[in-house]
Amino acid sequence: VALQESRLRQIVGVLHLFARCYGEQREVVVVRAPGRINLMGRHVDHRGGYVNMMTIHRELVVVASARSDGWVHLANASSEFQDDRFDLYEELPYIRGCRSWQDYINSQRVRDFHSTSMGQWSNYVKAGLYRLAHHFPEHRFYGMDLAVGGDIPIGAGLSSSSALLVGTSMAAIALNGLDVMPATFVDLCGEGEWFVGTRGGSADHAAMTLAVQGNVTPITFFPFNIEDPVVFPSEVRLLACNSGVQAKKTKGARDAFNHRVACYELAMALFRKFFPKQTEEVRYLRDIPGKMTVSLPEFYQMVKRLPLQAGRFLLRQLLQDRSDWLEKVFETHREPTVYPLRSVFLYGVAECQRSKTFTELLQKGDLDTIGQLMGVSHDGDRVVSFGNDGSARLWSYDCSDASLDRLSLLAASDDPEEAEKAALHRQAGGYACSCWEIDQMVDAALRVPGVVGAQLSGAGMGGCMMVLARDSAVEQVRETLAEHYYEPRGMEPQVEICCPIAGACCLMVG
Repeated sequence: VALQESRLRQIVGVLHLFARCYGEQREVVVVRAPGRINLMGRHVDHRGGYVNMMTIHRELVVVASARSDGWVHLANASSEFQDDRFDLYEELPYIRGCRSWQDYINSQRVRDFHSTSMGQWSNYVKAGLYRLAHHFPEHRFYGMDLAVGGDIPIGAGLSSSSALLVGTSMAAIALNGLDVMPATFVDLCGEGEWFVGTRGGSADHAAMTLAVQGNVTPITFFPFNIEDPVVFPSEVRLLACNSGVQAKKTKGARDAFNHRVACYELAMALFRKFFPKQTEEVRYLRDIPGKMTVSLPEFYQMVKRLPLQAGRFLLRQLLQDRSDWLEKVFETHREPTVYPLRSVFLYGVAECQRSKTFTELLQKGDLDTIGQLMGVSHDGDRVVSFGNDGSARLWSYDCSDASLDRLSLLAASDDPEEAEKAALHRQAGGYACSCWEIDQMVDAALRVPGVVGAQLSGAGMGGCMMVLARDSAVEQVRETLAEHYYEPRGMEPQVEICCPIAGACCLMVG
């Protein structure tokens, strides 16, 4: 009841904001779009992997009304964001003049836009509307007056930006009378977000749109598919713990995200080049090694062919037959010192395996194994490790030739316990998108008896971490994080139990 009253107050507040800004005598559509947590399957939705999503009780509310012209006016209940407006019709000729959406977002016009307008919250509204305008080239779109408000923390890894895109896109579809199937809507939202400069997938948008109350929703891509929801176990609680480090998709964070995606692309291109026969049936990272007729020991030996790390000079030599494609990959981010190809590649392949088995483990109630996999997954994102005494050491994953040789030997062992150590889902790899603060929180939470597992939430570089804990451990987790993380920083603890709620919807029109 308290949650329902809170949601109602939030909706009424945004309605009042709309009335103050645009007048009371308007027909409006009201949309709610929740935040989300991905329990397993980080950084792999755009590689065809599973994600296991749960929408949470924090959400964004959009109130919108159609205009007779092409202007889009934006008002935000948060004082952090200034009101804004833009003319949709000004951009339509450029959008519809491009043969594909990819051509548009890679155009010089959009690159110039990024150099001058990065970080504006209205970009996420533009992203959704521009993608819809390209998808419906013959439709005459209405402009909109929009008011938004909500309680999804900004930059916390709970996808407040994607909620803004989903909510405003859903409002635009309702006001324009467009016929969009759910799977298409998810794809359009994911591709639309490329406009802001990130090159991610559609997992967040799928979860926000299609989640079922009280359940974890398994989703896979290429083709898009929602599997049967799995009831979230009643004997544990999922806690979202905000580090206070904002992971906004500004220049630095965006470059880091796109750099890791580039590592996937580059490693896959080289893997195909080195092993053309074995990868004939492989289309996505999730297909490795399942669609390859090789044993696991052989697979680890094949990974050794990838450079441990490579700079652009070496990559241009190795992939000179794909130079145009390569330069487009490089354009998505600033030039780094190196691309850690092996560690990112192995993380992605292993995370696809972990995320695929997650719902089966959830159905069985195998919380111990789930906790272990959460730990391995976080180690793949980890940048530092904290000891019981608070001491810290830099973290790195060993992808050397010698390490892969050891894995090959273990995988071929007749001893089941030894072979299990080399199982693909047990390999952390090295995606390295966490931060010191998140790693400290994870290690503190893991020392609490009754904690099943803890790991990064979201794309990384800050935001929240999540803790799966038995009821008896919840208060001790709060106290431990307060003592070892929040209080030394002079911060109020930000630890919340997440309630799995339903996905986005239009609440009313009128």
